[in-house]
Amino acid sequence: MKESKNPIVGTLAAIGDVRIRIAARADSPEDADTLIGAMENEVRRRLGILIYGVDDETLQGNTAALLARKANRLAVVETFTGGAIAQRFAGTGCPVFSQGVVLPGVDAQRGFLACTPDGYDALAKEPARLAAALADAARSRFTVDVALANVGVFRPEEGRPEHKGESHTVLATARGSVPNSQVLGGELPMVRERATILAIDLLRKTLLAES
Repeated sequence: MKESKNPIVGTLAAIGDVRIRIAARADSPEDADTLIGAMENEVRRRLGILIYGVDDETLQGNTAALLARKANRLAVVETFTGGAIAQRFAGTGCPVFSQGVVLPGVDAQRGFLACTPDGYDALAKEPARLAAALADAARSRFTVDVALANVGVFRPEEGRPEHKGESHTVLATARGSVPNSQVLGGELPMVRERATILAIDLLRKTLLAES
């Protein structure tokens, strides 16, 4: 009888997340599954809420499922991510996603907020406040339970193709606002991808904390 070996844990880094693969060799598939299950439990114990899914599950799919279980409807406002957050939720086919709006410029943002030029300028000086105002306005205007807004302020690094700056995401709920700001850098498509993932993960973690 062959001796079972310890499971092997490998990682694969991607933009915005890390995939963990567990493999094991044993005398039978059942024994291998047992070893893998034990290791999976240990990984879950160590990483906890950082884990958002297994196999083919997606961050947005599991987050939409959390919204559905709570019977919450979602709206999204994006100024930097260009509709990527809304596109991910729309792709789930889950009816909890109400609608999304992209506001890339000052005029569009000011019109959405229905504020004066001076009022908008005051908000724009603090991007986190602007994101909060957009999230609150979306929750009210679209009559949804939760609204997610993202504002990014990025500038090109001199002599390099990369950009550096901050991504500000705010989740507006009946309990108040949940902010998250991250310093990001890299080529713009990569930065937008990371900002999108961080925004959705903010929603996921908030929903889990409220469960």
